[in-house]
This record gives sequence, C-alpha cells and structure tokens, in this order.
Amino acid sequence: QLMMAISLQIAAKLVLLAELATGPTGWALLLIPAWARLGTLVWSKMLVSLKPGLGASVSNRAGWNVIAGWSVVLAIGALAGAVPSLLAIALIPAVAVYWQWRLGGITGDCHGASIEVTETLLLAACVLG
Repeated sequence: QLMMAISLQIAAKLVLLAELATGPTGWALLLIPAWARLGTLVWSKMLVSLKPGLGASVSNRAGWNVIAGWSVVLAIGALAGAVPSLLAIALIPAVAVYWQWRLGGITGDCHGASIEVTETLLLAACVLG
C-alpha cells in the first residue's frame, strides 16, 4: 500500500507540474515549495516531536517571529496568485490538527509526507484556480 501511495503521489505531482509549466504561472514553482517548507516550521512549533532528530532540533531553533516574517514575505510574493496562498494559510494548520489527532505529535516522516501532500494540493489549486 505504501508503494502505491508513493507512486500515485509522484504521478500526481508530475501531471500537475506538467500542466503548470504550460501556463503563465511560473512563480508558483518557487512559492509552492516555499509554502510547504514553511509548514514544517509551523508544525514543529505547534506539535510535540515524537522522536529525537532533525525535526526536533529545527523546532528549537526557529521562533514564531521567524515564521511570521517568512509568512509575510511569502504572502507578499504570492499577490500574483492568491488561490494557492489562501489554501496554504488554511492547509498548514489543518495538517497540524491531523497529526495531533492521528499521532498526538509529529515525526520527521510526518514532516516529509506533509510537505509532499501540501505541495500536491497547492499545485492542484494553482492548476484549477
């Protein structure tokens, strides 16, 4: 099941990237990964780290002021395409709620999976929106 999920995830991203490449929204290729990675900072601050590792060390280094600053920078950069940015603002806390409900915290694997899902949903929003 895991291999099937990973394969479908990769296929979905490739299709969405190919669709996005034909349009005038090249800015999304920079902003969408940035939004997804900003999510890791938010999730590491909102959730308890379930295992020691890189994710736990990141949560100790990045403060809310850094997160707020990067959020403002990304929001300003996203003025050209509000749909993915608005979705990112709603999606990032929703992912935190999901991991809190499902596991009671977050691990490095959860961070990686969340980045991939966030990128795919934001790409879909950009293509459809």
